[in-house]
Amino acid sequence: MKTLIAILSISIPLLMIGQTYVIPNNGFENWTSNVIIEPAVFMTSNSMSGIPGGNVTQSTDAAFGNFAVRLETVSNLNDTIPGMLIIGVPGGPLGISGGIPFTGTPDSISGYAKFDISPADNAYFIIAFKKNGSIIAQAIKTFNGTQNSYGRFIIPTGLSGSNPPDSLVMLVSSSNLDPPQVPGSYLLLDSITFLNSADTL
Repeated sequence: MKTLIAILSISIPLLMIGQTYVIPNNGFENWTSNVIIEPAVFMTSNSMSGIPGGNVTQSTDAAFGNFAVRLETVSNLNDTIPGMLIIGVPGGPLGISGGIPFTGTPDSISGYAKFDISPADNAYFIIAFKKNGSIIAQAIKTFNGTQNSYGRFIIPTGLSGSNPPDSLVMLVSSSNLDPPQVPGSYLLLDSITFLNSADTL
């Protein structure tokens, strides 16, 4: 919220000319180019980062294929903004509402990570499985310290074949969700896979 207020106070100042207030560029004749590449399906923190290109970026430093995703914590004005990937909509009683339909019951999730996270900070990988709006299982992985080459991680989902979900939400962050958050902490992720299941993310 602090970032949004700061952005609004910088981006849309009202200029007083005589006794009249004028909104700059009120005819929308002036434009700037600020293209940000976004990963399909995911929401990101790029619009909040305030830096060219954002703080969630496509990286050619991949474990497999051509690309991976890089999330980095940055400083902007008087705020610190973690790189974030989100499936769902931030907010609501569960932290993330909505999500995407998902009815599989994989027993675990695998992925590849490379990172440099400050000792005072932590990066998070969280997938929560929901049914009728309530979380029925979740998979959580925390990253800390430095890993200079990609390493595989596997985390159990806690799902049961007798109680399948109807949707999932996901949150990946390059820093703690609450302070302290350390600028420069980064996390690269690639090849997220459900294990012992035909389902894909």
